[in-house]
This record gives sequence, C-alpha cells and structure tokens, in this order.
Amino acid sequence: MKIIFTMASINNDYEKRKEECVESYNVLKSYGLNPIVVECFQHDKNMCYIKPDFITNTHTNSNNKGYLECIAIKKLLSEIVVDENEDIVKITGRYIMESNNFFNIVNESESDTCYKTVDDNTQMFFGLFSSKYNILNSFLNKCDLDHMNRNMINVEKYYFDYIKQKQIKIEEVDKLNIRCRIFGRNENKKKDELVL
Repeated sequence: MKIIFTMASINNDYEKRKEECVESYNVLKSYGLNPIVVECFQHDKNMCYIKPDFITNTHTNSNNKGYLECIAIKKLLSEIVVDENEDIVKITGRYIMESNNFFNIVNESESDTCYKTVDDNTQMFFGLFSSKYNILNSFLNKCDLDHMNRNMINVEKYYFDYIKQKQIKIEEVDKLNIRCRIFGRNENKKKDELVL
C-alpha cells in the first residue's frame, strides 16, 4: 500500500493549514505509515507546510483544486515504481485521521476501490479514498483532465462517474473516521468542521 498525502501551501490561512498538515502527517506516522508528501501547489517556493517528497505545480492559474491534485498524482505515479494491483490511498493533507480503521478496511478488502459517497450518493469523498494503482492511473491518463479544469467539474463527481462505468469491485465505506475543515476557513466555527 502506498499513501499519497497531498497538500497545497497557500497564503490564505497559512498557519492554521500548516498546523493541520503537520498534525495529519504525524498521525499517519504514528500508525506506522510512510506517506509520500506531494506538494500540488505553492504560492512561494520558500513556503511549505511539510518538506515534500515530490513537488509538481509551483505556479498555475487554475482554481480547480481537484484538477491540481490529479495533475500532481499523475506526475507522481509516472515516476515511482508501483505494482499494478497495489493499493493507493490518497489523503488530503489537512484532513486528520481519528483512527486507522480505513487502512485496515483497505488491507482486508478484495475490492478495487474503497470510498465514501456524499451528496445523496451522486459523488464520492476525494479527501480520502483507495484505488488499485491500475484503476487510478487509467483514470488519470484516459480522462480529459483539461476538460474537467476548463468546466470547473469537481473531481469527486468526475472520478465517481468513471469508476461506476467500470466493471470493478467497489466497497462503499460508511465511516472514514476523518476530521476536516472542508472549506478551509471559519477556523473557530464548528459548522465548518466535519467528521466523516
């Protein structure tokens, strides 16, 4: 299993985001995991929450965060050695695991992908999911990511629709045990913090 830990070091709410990334990273390490830290975007090359293992988009005009993550993960997967059937777990760096149960589910599952559905089961939560390498890599290389970017299509819907069309084994997870500020603001308002 490979853990891809994505982050974007941006000016907005920098200290709070850095605090979340560091906590999230340390929690993963406490579970005995060795996440690959992927920097998807930097406002400034000298500004970084955690020293990344892999840096992709240092500057871009895109406002589509899912697009930036996809481009970063696509570049990473093209440069590392991964078995076709190895599980890839992607976690958004600012989101904090409250248990390692999801990793246990992935290890024990015979499914090709594990995720939690959201928005009345019309899309999946992209902040934490797993996929076999060959499926995720196929999505990143066959889907029109530029179309997704131009039309501001969210990756949660794009990837969900893609895997639903495939003849693969899917496991929908009821609870991810992850704490997150989805919109990355309102740091003192509980309504912005969700546990999924």
